[in-house]
Amino acid sequence: MASHAFGSELRRWRNLAGLTVRDLAARVHMGSSTVSSYENGIAPHPKVAAQLDAALNAKGVLVELAERLNAPAIGAGSAGSRLITGTAGGPVVTGPPSSEEIMMAAEESAKFARDAARSATPDLVEQLDADVRRLAVAYLHHPPFTLFRPLAAMQTEVFELIDSRPNPAYLADLYLAAGRLTALLAHASADLGQPAAAAAHARTAWLCADRAGHNSLRVYTRWVQANVAYWNGDYRTAAELAASARPYASGGSDMLRLASQEARAHAALGDGAAVERALGDGLAAQEPASGASEPGVFHFAPGKAAYYSAEVRLALGGTDNNRRAVADAERAVALLTEGPDAVHSAELVAAARQDLSAAHLALHDLDAVREVLAPVLDLPAELRTTPIAGRMTKLDQQLHGPGADARADELHEQIALFLAYPAGRALPPVA
Repeated sequence: MASHAFGSELRRWRNLAGLTVRDLAARVHMGSSTVSSYENGIAPHPKVAAQLDAALNAKGVLVELAERLNAPAIGAGSAGSRLITGTAGGPVVTGPPSSEEIMMAAEESAKFARDAARSATPDLVEQLDADVRRLAVAYLHHPPFTLFRPLAAMQTEVFELIDSRPNPAYLADLYLAAGRLTALLAHASADLGQPAAAAAHARTAWLCADRAGHNSLRVYTRWVQANVAYWNGDYRTAAELAASARPYASGGSDMLRLASQEARAHAALGDGAAVERALGDGLAAQEPASGASEPGVFHFAPGKAAYYSAEVRLALGGTDNNRRAVADAERAVALLTEGPDAVHSAELVAAARQDLSAAHLALHDLDAVREVLAPVLDLPAELRTTPIAGRMTKLDQQLHGPGADARADELHEQIALFLAYPAGRALPPVA
């Protein structure tokens, strides 16, 4: 059975069950694109295969095949590559290449360039910078757990380069690459509900930022640490961490990031005066900054600042603030999905929609809540990060607060199902 491609078997069992890709994806709480990638030649982790197997009553066939395909193969090439073979030992072509296959092929080319350039340090640094930028952009559009291993593997490569005592002229560039990769690992760990791991990565990222002398990386690292504190309910520490990085803010994006985080933490503490000061600083920071912006997730988009502002208004409460929260959240959705500055990140748009739902709920407009929240409830499980789950938990609590509407029961059930499958749950076990 292992001689057949996993994708062909998965498709066969799905057809036997009379299910569409969308039907199967709903049963296993994954995105349709994820299931489609498995049918088109990407072998999943055996734990994921077990979910598919159970949903299709495949009697362990899919699990056995996934275990064989995930086992190290003799002569299969690098440890990071996967080769699915047919009965004659050649590659099986089951459809057009998935985005994951394309990214894997690009990584092989990039890795070759990095390895070949070890004696040509300028080329090496250029390749590393391009790779880190690519991953920073990918973080906006891909689930954190799909990027974690590529980030960790590249971080190891850069650490080894630094340990090999390279040309001192390029050491700062290597520390910058290492710091950015480690900061992204901290961000991913926090999103996946692993605050201790996030804290460890953040400390190393700060060290690398110091060695590289890179202020924007210092700001990003402190912001990640503040986020971890915020979602742990330590709002005072979150505010202090964000404020401590202000001296390093060298552009509008940096200042907007820190001011937004401060305002959110102060709002949770009920300090209205501190909130207004921070929001004022953030508004001033939205003026166009000179020079190129940081890549991908390292850039703090105005749309993200807008939904932070909505959260702030919701925390302060009152009819006027709730109405302003609706306006801020609607602006966030528009900025994140339209125009030249749109990032089209499913997770960021979902967060903005959650804040918009909370604002409508505060104004007792349950019909608007249902309409705005519907796309969020369909978010694939792999994108239900800790911040997304945290917002949904707060929204559910508000649904059953004082004066709750009996019509909220249906939404409560949908939210309970949503929260039962967070992104961290999809992580494979530690080997």
